Amino acid sequence: MTNWPWPLDGVQNWFESLWNNINSWIWSGVEWLKGEVFKHIDWLKKRIEEGWSWIVNKVWGHITWLRDRIVEGWNWLSNEVWSRITWLRDRIVDFQLSFDCFILYPI
Repeated sequence: MTNWPWPLDGVQNWFESLWNNINSWIWSGVEWLKGEVFKHIDWLKKRIEEGWSWIVNKVWGHITWLRDRIVEGWNWLSNEVWSRITWLRDRIVDFQLSFDCFILYPI
């Protein structure tokens, strides 16, 4: 503030106050706009998170179902292979015993 004479002093105060108000209005508008933009960005972010969560839950359900089927198949296959191996081993042992008996005790 300068030392203007009486009428110019009031004019300068009026312009300074106008400038301060304009500056304040601009910053208030920027803050309001920022709030509106971030409100919508937050809304969009929540919708994306909900969608992603839904997709992950659906995909994870299918992945666990597939994993369970693979485990069941592997268990069935290993049991079948093991039962065939034990059956073959028993036949070989039986043949050996009968062959040994034949050699030791011929008819």
